[in-house]
Amino acid sequence: MRSQKAWLLLMGVLGLVFVFSLSCASRTPTPTAPAAQPTATTPRATPTPTATAVPTARPTRVLRIAQAAEPVTLFAGADTDIASILFHANVFDCLVDRKADHSMGPGLATSWKTVDPTTWEFTLRPGLKWHDGSPVDAQSVADYWNFLRTDDAKTLRAAIRFKGVIKDAQPVGTGTVRFVTEQSEPILPNLLSGFNCGVGNAKSIKAQGLQKELEKPVGTGAYRVVEWKRQVNVELARNPDWFGERGDGDTAIIRPIPDQGTRVAALLAGEVDMIVTVEPDSIKTIQGNPNAHVTSTHMVDWMIYYPHLKATAPIIYQSKEFRQAVSMAIDREAIARDIFGGYAVPMRGVFPNTNPSYDASLAWPYDQNKAKELLAKSGYAGQEIVFQTGENIFQGDRLTTEAIVNMVQKIGVNAKIELLEAVVREQIVREKTMKGFMIRLPADFAYDGSVWWASIKPGAAIDFWRNERADQLMGKDCAVMFDLTGRNACYKEAQKIMFDEVPILQIVQVDFVDAVSSNWDWKRRPNEKIVLADFKYKGR
Repeated sequence: MRSQKAWLLLMGVLGLVFVFSLSCASRTPTPTAPAAQPTATTPRATPTPTATAVPTARPTRVLRIAQAAEPVTLFAGADTDIASILFHANVFDCLVDRKADHSMGPGLATSWKTVDPTTWEFTLRPGLKWHDGSPVDAQSVADYWNFLRTDDAKTLRAAIRFKGVIKDAQPVGTGTVRFVTEQSEPILPNLLSGFNCGVGNAKSIKAQGLQKELEKPVGTGAYRVVEWKRQVNVELARNPDWFGERGDGDTAIIRPIPDQGTRVAALLAGEVDMIVTVEPDSIKTIQGNPNAHVTSTHMVDWMIYYPHLKATAPIIYQSKEFRQAVSMAIDREAIARDIFGGYAVPMRGVFPNTNPSYDASLAWPYDQNKAKELLAKSGYAGQEIVFQTGENIFQGDRLTTEAIVNMVQKIGVNAKIELLEAVVREQIVREKTMKGFMIRLPADFAYDGSVWWASIKPGAAIDFWRNERADQLMGKDCAVMFDLTGRNACYKEAQKIMFDEVPILQIVQVDFVDAVSSNWDWKRRPNEKIVLADFKYKGR
């Protein structure tokens, strides 16, 4: 019996030990068995590497842009046609930048100051590079502006624009450029933020020749030229060394599509991301489509027609009464309303409403009866009067010209329209061989009257009209005034002379209308420039 109890006690103790062992085993990890040693028939297993997360590279974003014509050149100093301006604003930088709110800000230069009335100094950003990788310094910038004063550059628009303005450019050390002007130039920074202000590379021009530089220039801008396939496209690539805020387009392909309907169809089908300049009759088509949207900008531009007043043109253009009659025959309200659909306002004043000297009281009346009386006094004898225009070079250009021709025909003018391709028009403007009234859309006159003078002074693009008093005011008295109040009053006097003389026909001040894919956010700058760095991607 005792042995049975002992036996039961022993079994109980052993059971407790067993339970306790199981409890410990549940808390203590089982040791890993040693790895099997490789044998001739069992090769050593290769350890599997631990997977690490690799960031997915963003796909290259290509901006595909269509405009009505291919550029005349890609060089900022050469032309001001609409198709070429796109490249000026992206391949080149100006010393001073014109911001989206019209204000001036740093470009290649971070600051500027007057030393005396005829001397300005501009301090360059450090670390700037040309597209070929060479450094931008004060010497290279001065070399370009001095190149514009040579005979080799005399046909370039920049050389014409700054003739009589900049007398000399000098490096001051490596980081400051000094400009000596022909006379007091209170708004030189303003002039250096407008058209044809992009700084070119004089060394590259000398190395490859001016003609090749026009086709594949070396600039400093946000994009560099990769290739220009004539009548096909121009390819640009983003400049990794650019100093400004970058947009989301890595490359840009710009191609000409002359027909407006084809451009709109390409946008809505997703074949292009943006079309430059939308004609008024296509706006509703785009607005009703979810794949694109219309963007408009109140512009500093206004639509004008300037007559050829040289002796080679019919002498009737020299008659003030004839020019007044033609101007009075034009219904500007109807053009703004019926052709531009609210994206334009009738021109009031010689300068646009963004100019500090703007005078809204100078509004041309629409009076066809008075226009007929003036036409009779002018000596007009039925000569053919030609209105030359492009088609989709400027917004509403053909439609507006057709309307004007119809209006002046009603007062007895033998008017006709002549359509020009963009390249032909630019050549005519450059050579000053227009037949009659030529359409134009000036932009940078908006900021000061002296910019107006840069285009109408003797030898400039529109030098066909001369008035001794206006020349004195515009070219000398007003331009040298640092006092803005006196300066603006001076320009208002000059405007009254021009209003009476009608050297140009001023029609409407337009809003620029473009269209962009729904995948992109973008808006044109008020100075007409299409800045690719402003494109922001919002698609999937």
